[in-house]
Amino acid sequence: MTLYWLAGLFATLLILALAGYAALLWRRVAQQQKARQQQQAERQQRLAGDLQIIAGCLLDEQMPWIEGCIRLKVLLDHYDASLSCSAPFAVLHTVHAEVADVPSHQAWKDLPSRERKAHEQRFRELELQHKIAVRQAVLHLQQQLAARA
Repeated sequence: MTLYWLAGLFATLLILALAGYAALLWRRVAQQQKARQQQQAERQQRLAGDLQIIAGCLLDEQMPWIEGCIRLKVLLDHYDASLSCSAPFAVLHTVHAEVADVPSHQAWKDLPSRERKAHEQRFRELELQHKIAVRQAVLHLQQQLAARA
């Protein structure tokens, strides 16, 4: 009989210890989820700020038009992919696709002058073709960002 009591007591203590450990693990998971959500919110805030800066620079013509379009498209993809794919921003995807084959950074510098000039001519043509639509997309983006703030 004493053996049964000891076994029952041991089983009860084991169950309590496992329940305590399970509660500890659940608390850790909840803390990790909260930290992840906070990191995601901070990331979204940083991206929104970056989008505002690039949008403002593009509208004020403080950066090359093509560069602004590319940066906005990429940042918008990271900020909110579904927003990025919406109709007002299709022009950013169009411009990005048109210049996707253009070398960048050192590869751009290494291009012969003739090729660089050809690309720059293409950039000017794209700007003439899409500038109004890009401006409208940027203004729409600024409205969206302000509404989410």
